Amino acid sequence: MKRPKISDIRATTVTVPLEAPLRHSNGAHWGRFVRTIIEVETDVGIVGLGEMGGGGESAEAAFRALKPYLVGHDPFELENLRFMICNPTASLYNNRTQMHAAIEFACLDIMGKFLDVPVCDLLGGKMRDAVPFASYMFFRLPNKDTGEGETRTADQLIEQTLALKKKCGFTSHKLKSGVFPPDYELEVFRAWAKALGPDSVEEAIRFVFHADAHYHQLTDDIIVGGPMRYQNGTIEVPTAPGLGVELDRDKLGQYADLHKTLGGYPYDRDPSRPGWFSVVPNTRWADPKNDRVVGY
Repeated sequence: MKRPKISDIRATTVTVPLEAPLRHSNGAHWGRFVRTIIEVETDVGIVGLGEMGGGGESAEAAFRALKPYLVGHDPFELENLRFMICNPTASLYNNRTQMHAAIEFACLDIMGKFLDVPVCDLLGGKMRDAVPFASYMFFRLPNKDTGEGETRTADQLIEQTLALKKKCGFTSHKLKSGVFPPDYELEVFRAWAKALGPDSVEEAIRFVFHADAHYHQLTDDIIVGGPMRYQNGTIEVPTAPGLGVELDRDKLGQYADLHKTLGGYPYDRDPSRPGWFSVVPNTRWADPKNDRVVGY
């Protein structure tokens, strides 16, 4: 059986909206996630999908520049792929680690589709039918268009987490801290843990292995069928061949156009604190009394 060969690569940067800007100790996600979607084509008609965090014209151009490396390569030869893209000389002048990761899992998608098996079967087999997640909570700025979605106080954090717990079934919870003064955040955390009940506190003490993800903070996705659904705090492991997802080309186009309109954003800056940047150790905290809506 003739194995596929790579024939082309396409890179498309998309911007997918968040419910509200997510704040963290080093900056913020400014109301959206920027990702570069990779499509690796083969000579047998199979297309593999990959994704890289961030993007823009420079990222798309960088992927296009790798086309001479990739055309004719057997996607099953992952070790050769790694050295071809991330050899020490190339890595000295180019930060290719993220690019390689996106292309590698596009190759895994191709392999799974070609062999008619899910990618988990290529990686040692499925260990569970569904992956448990923690609610990944952030201090958030208000949505600039609606004024909603702010997470600044303990009451706001509790309300949002309980709503997510009811909607998604989360039984463990994580808060991304480092935005406000430590004493204030500790007060918020204690009130949050008390309100959530014993499942949150006990699960944390037991060190459960629940993944965290920003996924539930997004308002949409670019895959067919829309965002994957949480059931009892878990997402089912895909069983279709390859990665088990396909692109919704209308959504891909919609959010590619949105990126062209909005552009990127500085991940290491907070739109509510002009001129601020993180230092180590950080002593310049956000004001927990500041509730104004800002543009971003």
